[in-house]
Amino acid sequence: MTTNSPSDVGMIDECLSIVRTSLARCFQQQAPSIQATWPLSGRAVSEIGGRLVESFVLARLPHELSTTPFDGQILCEIPESGRAMEDIAVTFIGPHGRARLLIDVKGHNEYRTGSRPNLASIRKCLELYRSASHTADELVIFFCRYRPSIHPDHHAQAVEYHVLPESFDEQGIFLLRALSESNLDPANIGSGGQLLLARENNIRLVNRSRSEFVQLLEGLQSRLQRGRSTV
Repeated sequence: MTTNSPSDVGMIDECLSIVRTSLARCFQQQAPSIQATWPLSGRAVSEIGGRLVESFVLARLPHELSTTPFDGQILCEIPESGRAMEDIAVTFIGPHGRARLLIDVKGHNEYRTGSRPNLASIRKCLELYRSASHTADELVIFFCRYRPSIHPDHHAQAVEYHVLPESFDEQGIFLLRALSESNLDPANIGSGGQLLLARENNIRLVNRSRSEFVQLLEGLQSRLQRGRSTV
C-alpha cells in the first residue's frame, strides 16, 4: 500500500484545478437542454438530467482540456465498458510525474433532497487503491448540481438544465478518498457493497492518504459483512 509524497499531492492539486476550470468553461456558453415532441413530466425531467449532463461533459471536456495551458500532455479516454468506474479518464503527463484522474459525473437535481447518489463500488475502490500498478490513478467525483427550467410539478417540452456555480468548487469536484466519513454511507448493494453520498448539502473534505482510504474501506466492508451475517 502506498502513501502520497508531497510532489504527488502537488501534481494532483494542479490537475484537479485544471479539471475544475475546464468543466466550468464547458457550461459557460450553453446549458444542457432537451427538446421533446411531447410534454415531459417533472419525474422524466429529473431522470433524464443525470445522463444528459454526463453526455454533455463527455462531448465538451476533451476540447476544453486541449486548450488549457499545461506543461506537458493531457490525454482523454472515454471507456467503452459500462462497468468502468469512470465516465472519462484524464491523464496528465508532466515533467515531474503523471496523474490519471478517473472522473465520475454525478448529476444532481437540486429540486430533490436526500437522494443519496451511488458513488462507487467498495470492492472496485479497494482493488484500485491497493494496486501497486495504479498509484497514479485517482477516482474523482464531479457532483454536478443542476436546476431544471421547469418545476417538478409542471410539464414542458423544452427543458434547460442550469448548472449551479458551486458545482465547480472544491466541494463539487473532489477526490473520492478525500470525502469525509460523515458523507460516506455504505450500503449492501451488489458484490462487496456500494458507497452512497450522504448529506449532499454539507459536503466536507479531509486529508486522507491512499492507505488510510483503504483502511476506511476495509472497515466499511467488514461492517456490511457483519450486517449480512446477522440477517
